[in-house]
Amino acid sequence: MEDDKDIDKMSEDELKEYVSGTMNGLKDALTDVVSILEEINIEKAYFNIGNSEYYEGYHIKNRRWNGFATPSFEKNIADLIAHNFSTSDFKINYDEKKDCYCITVYEHGKLIENYKFEKKTINTADGKKEVYSLGAYYWTWDDYTLDEIKDNPNIHIIRNKNIEKDDSINLEY
Repeated sequence: MEDDKDIDKMSEDELKEYVSGTMNGLKDALTDVVSILEEINIEKAYFNIGNSEYYEGYHIKNRRWNGFATPSFEKNIADLIAHNFSTSDFKINYDEKKDCYCITVYEHGKLIENYKFEKKTINTADGKKEVYSLGAYYWTWDDYTLDEIKDNPNIHIIRNKNIEKDDSINLEY
């Protein structure tokens, strides 16, 4: 049914099915194009929330949330963020079964909010990376290049290549 005559002879139901299939195909193709374009723009950066730690991660530089960066982190870095940011009222836990980070927020012992950050695979200049968008679209992450921060003696640059599985950086606030 590739020419106009065939379309003209379709019943209403056949035409709806044809249009629906065509639209789904276009939607899938557009989604693929957007994914490819986003992968081209994924950059490594260092992310900070107003303290002395700058966590290595990845993001699409022009994708912002209220002006803030929307980073994704490899698991070793995400584990450190979970450890360093968790408090008795703000718990960040890794759920091994679901392969995601779960955040629960309590106020006066009562649960007021919870959300999760699932693993995704991205293509970077360093190859494929499995990452978690821990805090993206929720927290006020600022992003920096390594050149912008490397000479500052008052900060801690936390890079994935310097972390072993059993290492822990305990940064108390």
